[in-house]
Amino acid sequence: MPEEQWRSVFDTIHIFRRQIRDSDGIYIRKELHAWEFVSGRGNISDQVVIKWRRCEIFKEVLSLLTNLISNEDEEAAEFISKLLRVTVNVFASDSIDIDEVANSMATIADELDADGWERIVRIREDEDHVDVYFRLSDNAEVIYGIAIMVAEPGETVLVNIVGDISVNDISALGRRFNIDELVDLDIDAN
Repeated sequence: MPEEQWRSVFDTIHIFRRQIRDSDGIYIRKELHAWEFVSGRGNISDQVVIKWRRCEIFKEVLSLLTNLISNEDEEAAEFISKLLRVTVNVFASDSIDIDEVANSMATIADELDADGWERIVRIREDEDHVDVYFRLSDNAEVIYGIAIMVAEPGETVLVNIVGDISVNDISALGRRFNIDELVDLDIDAN
């Protein structure tokens, strides 16, 4: 962000934080992390903020982010505006049975395959398991959903992203965050 916009962006975020403090009791000085916030973890408020409301606030944050970056990075703002839902579930525990999680992931992967999802990434390395699936339009020009499953000792992460996302959006995201694997993404319709 250009230096001359810093104060304006800070003021906008501060106003938003005051609004969710007033409406939901969320502490202004508490740092909010998306996965903890949406999953209901952490002491963020002096009152109970139900999961539905946390998801609504998360959508509001995405909208705020879209508006803030639209002048600086139009492609990233357009991508974020196309997202309808982002769900992140993180399960952290030293007692996670990686074999049991891998079996559960295999079952979910079979269901995604049967429902017409396209496997984009599959990694099996030591005890690390990663699967990434896209739900594509018939002509493979639009990605309606992205499912990401990651299991490693001590942590399992499940991500579901819903929207009307183009391959160009994914490539732009790769360029923005220097993720080479996404820049030249090529998906063929089956």
